[in-house]
Amino acid sequence: MRILVLHRVAAIVGCMLICLTYSSLPAAVVYDLAGDWNPPNNPNGTWAYLSGATLMPYQASVTALGGAGGYAPSPSNGYYLPLMWKSAGTLYAHSYDQFNGNAASGEASITWTSPVNGSVDITGFMYYDHAGVSRSNDFLVNLGADTLASGTVSYLVAYDEPHKLTFSFTGLPVTVGEVFSVELHRTTGYDAGATTAMNWTITAVPESATVPGDANRDGIVDQADYTVWYNNYGTSGASWSQGDFTGDGLIDQADYTIWYNNYGSTGGSVPEPATLSLLALGGLAMLKRRK
Repeated sequence: MRILVLHRVAAIVGCMLICLTYSSLPAAVVYDLAGDWNPPNNPNGTWAYLSGATLMPYQASVTALGGAGGYAPSPSNGYYLPLMWKSAGTLYAHSYDQFNGNAASGEASITWTSPVNGSVDITGFMYYDHAGVSRSNDFLVNLGADTLASGTVSYLVAYDEPHKLTFSFTGLPVTVGEVFSVELHRTTGYDAGATTAMNWTITAVPESATVPGDANRDGIVDQADYTVWYNNYGTSGASWSQGDFTGDGLIDQADYTIWYNNYGSTGGSVPEPATLSLLALGGLAMLKRRK
């Protein structure tokens, strides 16, 4: 009977330790451009809406939007570009042109500033949303000094939602203050700017939540992470989620060594001796009551 009770105590203590371990893991945080929209703030948390390098004020009633609100240099015709607004879960941005903007103000830009050291997964989409006119915007997507994507959204390319451009970047390292940006400007050869529909979602994983060798970031270094490393061995320009644990962009033996040395590790903090003592005392108390 005592052996059975001891087994039960061990199971309970083990469960409590596991719960303590995983509850201490810092959680990934999701930032959604459209979902986080919260005028009139600018910056709006980690997001900012700019004309060149200048934060744009929120205009409660923009003439060009039929009285709806948006971020713009001015609410009045002739001066309101660039312009950004939200409708039905999507953010819209109209690039600058000389008819309704001031060249000195600069081009349309949306930024996200990292609040953590760690890594990010970034997904997004863009498409043309300026019915009835033949226009075009060029775009540039950057993280820090690195260009992630560039191209064109126009009445010919990504010309509606079913034909939208989609983007996905995983396991990109970031530091506190590093900036993700999406810049829009009218394509050379076009007189007028255009409206581009978009949304971007950034999942930020704090450095302390990432266990060395944990490629899939499920909180434990195991066989699944080895499989990721093995399947991508020799890949250059790689990310953490592909098995690059050293951050040098190459998946090689050094990354395997990190996985091997951390096999079985979790991202939780180890309970202090005092905590373990309390758990042990609790188990002994349970054992005494069962005698």
